[in-house]
Amino acid sequence: MKTENERILAKVRKCMALASSANEHEAAAALRQARKLMDIHGLSEEHVELSALGLERIASEHARKPLWTQALLTLVGRAFQCSVFSGYYTTSFVGRAENAQIAAFTAAVLMRQIKQARKRFLEERVSNAYTPAQKKKLSQGYCEGWVSAVQAKVREFAAPLREEDDQKHTRFMEEIHKKEIKEARQSKSATKGNKLAAMAAAIGAQDGESVQLHTPVNGSAPLPALSFQRETA
Repeated sequence: MKTENERILAKVRKCMALASSANEHEAAAALRQARKLMDIHGLSEEHVELSALGLERIASEHARKPLWTQALLTLVGRAFQCSVFSGYYTTSFVGRAENAQIAAFTAAVLMRQIKQARKRFLEERVSNAYTPAQKKKLSQGYCEGWVSAVQAKVREFAAPLREEDDQKHTRFMEEIHKKEIKEARQSKSATKGNKLAAMAAAIGAQDGESVQLHTPVNGSAPLPALSFQRETA
């Protein structure tokens, strides 16, 4: 649901679009209306520019996300030139509207795939003799390895997120959505000093290698459209 601020900015953008009309009277009236709305609500041209960006949120099962989750979501966001903002049980992707939508969709697909892969790993390759704490480390280590393999593939074609765009996305969250942006607290790697987790990470990396990333053959696409398909035996 749009906030009042978002609705006002949408009206201003609509007026700005009409201001380019070939009809001089219509264009002038639309421009006056846009300026009036901006003056009344204390909006600047930067506010209007920022409001054209898109934001898409996905739910998370973690309030404080483990390292593999942070890495995977950041990887996906940057692959589509979006900034990633971690919230309480949520993650937000900010960028061009179409990019944010694709990033959110792709993240949801990959999160589902990694959870399915983790479930198979725990059921088929982890003995019940391990304690719950050990199984948790094995689970996290496996996911870290899986993400590292996918990350290497994405880096082969993903365009880096420009610093100026990242700064613009942060201003969008602060100015348009009134969110105070804090640096996300980095979680620790499960494999650090833990041999079990390191062994699981190696298995996760092997499974992650079987995830296929396909980019469109149409070179006119503004960004790579990812699809993910796991190889079957």
